[in-house]
Amino acid sequence: MNAGQCLRIYIIQIVNYFGTNVFFDIILSGFMAVIVFFLRVFFLRVFFLRVFFEQLHRPTDLRENDLLEVAKLECERDDRVLFSNLSIQLSPGELLQIEGCNGAGKTTLLRVVAGLCSDYRGELSWRGQKLSSVYADFRLSTFYFGHKPAVKTELTPIENILWRSSLRNERYPEPSIVSALEQVSLAGYEEVPCGQLSAGQHRRVALADLSLSTTPLWILDEPFTAIDVDGVAWLEQLLAQHIENNGAVVMTSHQSLSKLSDRVRKLRLEAYAPSEEENDHEDSGAWL
Repeated sequence: MNAGQCLRIYIIQIVNYFGTNVFFDIILSGFMAVIVFFLRVFFLRVFFLRVFFEQLHRPTDLRENDLLEVAKLECERDDRVLFSNLSIQLSPGELLQIEGCNGAGKTTLLRVVAGLCSDYRGELSWRGQKLSSVYADFRLSTFYFGHKPAVKTELTPIENILWRSSLRNERYPEPSIVSALEQVSLAGYEEVPCGQLSAGQHRRVALADLSLSTTPLWILDEPFTAIDVDGVAWLEQLLAQHIENNGAVVMTSHQSLSKLSDRVRKLRLEAYAPSEEENDHEDSGAWL
């Protein structure tokens, strides 16, 4: 008896035991299972091919490692355009130094980049996504140091740093805070209410907080203001360390960053300012 005959006898026995209807139900179920399997394989192949071609045809000017992207930014103040068609791409390990004369819009630019000013035209992106759609993540990933250091006068330096860092979802042990305050010459003032400290000491509290932060993007508006030579050297070293750790910095400063000269990109805002004739033309109602 060959194999074919054995299989025939086996099938006849199954039919006799279960009945014809049950036998065909088994055959149909197996057939449907095979169809479902091949359909799944087919749709998986289509999905992966689609992902592959989407990646293949992505714009070549998009750098995946960019933290921050600014595209065709335009800002105006008092009905005058400060700068226009300004684009920035900032990657980990880079420091962008914004330069310009007084009134050029340096602080305005930093406030826009920090998400603190919405009066602009253009697009801002964070890690490849529109800033508006990932703003919560952006805020937790950013340290903003402005002209006003955002120090509560009723809190001590330690309490201020604990409060400020909690807004970024960062937590520091108290010994680390004490050590950071010592580095900015505030040893002995740890428990003194900030209302009793000077404006310069308020800035040092903010700098101590900065030295502890591990946020990837630092946005700093004139951080070297009102600090001595030793403070300048300390802050330069802090910036260098942040860059070495793959952080990124956007800052305004007239300070020459000698320790970071090979890692600094400079952007002169006057290069993006419209001429007086263009501003006068806009003021005359050319947009109407």
